[in-house]
Amino acid sequence: MEEQGCPDSAGYGEIRRDEDRKAMIKMGVQFEHAGFRDAAFRESGGQLVYSDYGALTSGRIASADAMVLEEIRSLFRKLPLSDLIVAPLGVGKHVDHLIVREAAREVWQDETPLGFYFDQPYARNPLKYPASIFRFFANQRFSLRFVSEWKVEVLSAYATQMPYLFRGRPCFPEILLLPRRIAERIPQEPEQDFIPVPVA
Repeated sequence: MEEQGCPDSAGYGEIRRDEDRKAMIKMGVQFEHAGFRDAAFRESGGQLVYSDYGALTSGRIASADAMVLEEIRSLFRKLPLSDLIVAPLGVGKHVDHLIVREAAREVWQDETPLGFYFDQPYARNPLKYPASIFRFFANQRFSLRFVSEWKVEVLSAYATQMPYLFRGRPCFPEILLLPRRIAERIPQEPEQDFIPVPVA
């Protein structure tokens, strides 16, 4: 925040939202900011809900965030039905990613195809993979491809994030877990393979 010249979280949040807008415009998609504060800045009773980075990535959603989880569920229920929903898998155990994943599972898993993306940059470190995520692999297939030049251009909108997260040009495999019935309908390309996942 200091390096971006922001005296407070509100100013930093506006910069981040502007980055989102630029990226969404590059992709040509409809988007909406829901207005939730990042977990690092959420407070309860005048105290931070998550006191430090360790708490943010503990994999434990604080009881004070129960209302946030419910508000996101309510927001998701108002969205139109879709052919596919893709949510964060939760690699890295960041609580914001876990909240979105759990809300998506509760709202859509039974009636709408739900897939998951491997969170970057956490997914580059095998030590960041909690054993609990492997239950999400059942009846899913991997989609694996490397970041395209177009994706690099989209990511360039995130000027506050890229130098810190990737230290240069992002070069890593993008991994999705998609429901089999969805993966089987997507034309395969040379750089994209859908790999069956054995279910224990």
